Amino acid sequence: MSSSLSALRRPRPFSFSGPRIAQSTSLSSSVPSNAPVMTHVRRASLAAFWVDSTCPPPPPLTLEQVERLKKAQFQQSYLEQQIDVENIQKLRQQQELQDFLAKDRAVLQQQKSLSRWHCHTEARIEHRQRQDVKRVLDLEQKQFLEQQKLKQKQNEWQRCKSSHEGMIVNAAFDQAESAVPMRTHCRTQSMFGFRGSN
Repeated sequence: MSSSLSALRRPRPFSFSGPRIAQSTSLSSSVPSNAPVMTHVRRASLAAFWVDSTCPPPPPLTLEQVERLKKAQFQQSYLEQQIDVENIQKLRQQQELQDFLAKDRAVLQQQKSLSRWHCHTEARIEHRQRQDVKRVLDLEQKQFLEQQKLKQKQNEWQRCKSSHEGMIVNAAFDQAESAVPMRTHCRTQSMFGFRGSN
């Protein structure tokens, strides 16, 4: 019995290889066979506690180290805030760009439809302008022809008038000659070198 108790007091070798199955030792009837046995998990925790208890605590931080740590934390938080702000700005710019492109596409579509309407309207306007120009040219040509006809009629009337006046003058002259006495007629003929029959 003393040998079995001394075997229990001796520490067993420590290993992390894996869980070890608890083996019941053959003790006397006073020690139960289902007594709890120390497993590797409990031994590991005890070993870690023993190591932590033996290691000296870290030295306290100096004021300069505390300031550096605070400064590094502040810079880290500032950089994170800047990154968040830049990400938000990028998202806003992307959204604004998408909205602008959508508006631009809508304006281009509207301009295309308006350009088609303008092309059709311009074609109609050009056709009307050509018709108006043709109408004006036809009217000017018609007025020119009417003026030519009027001038021709005026010339004919002047010709007829001059010929009629000439006929009237000749008739009056003949009538005047017939009314002149014979002596005067003879004198007139003698003045011009004509001789009468008498």
